[in-house]
Amino acid sequence: VQAGTMPFSALYKLDLIALPLFVFLGNVIALTQMGSDMFDLARKLFSRIRGGLVVAGIIGQAIMAATIGMSIVCLLIVGKSAVPVFKKYGYNEEFSLGSLLSAGALGPLIPPSAAMIVYSLLGEVSLGKLFMAGFIPGIILAAMLSLTTLVSVRLRPELIALKDTERFSWKEKFSSFIKVWPVILVMFLILGSIYLG
Repeated sequence: VQAGTMPFSALYKLDLIALPLFVFLGNVIALTQMGSDMFDLARKLFSRIRGGLVVAGIIGQAIMAATIGMSIVCLLIVGKSAVPVFKKYGYNEEFSLGSLLSAGALGPLIPPSAAMIVYSLLGEVSLGKLFMAGFIPGIILAAMLSLTTLVSVRLRPELIALKDTERFSWKEKFSSFIKVWPVILVMFLILGSIYLG
């Protein structure tokens, strides 16, 4: 009897329910235009900054990380939209892709993180405390990656072959925001439920 009940009791943990739900949410976002719309919104917000496309990719990944919690999925969703735009504006491939990949570290850090869920189960650590501890460092890391990108572009202008600064009206920015409100709502619901208990 124990041979059957022990594996079941070891694997049947309610905390693990979040993992397949994150995978499901990532598939929904990947199969729709939400990921492209998220990058488009970030691109329009940072369009007037030289190097803003890479910053948009980093910020887009930070927002997706706060929704999905898995770095690989965030990279795929944002990268699918960002890479063609990088090529269009003549961004140095090593620089742009390297910056985008470095932002993959935001996935395991910004809650809700799948890695934190597994760690809390194995280490018997409070998941709520892990999530609370990861939010501010995740925001700081995203800001530092963005700042590093902007400084690199300033010191080495050849990293961007073409002028990438565009001007978008507030109407265009608002219309892009309307497209991604479900993702932002899910992000606030997840984070709000974590921090409010």
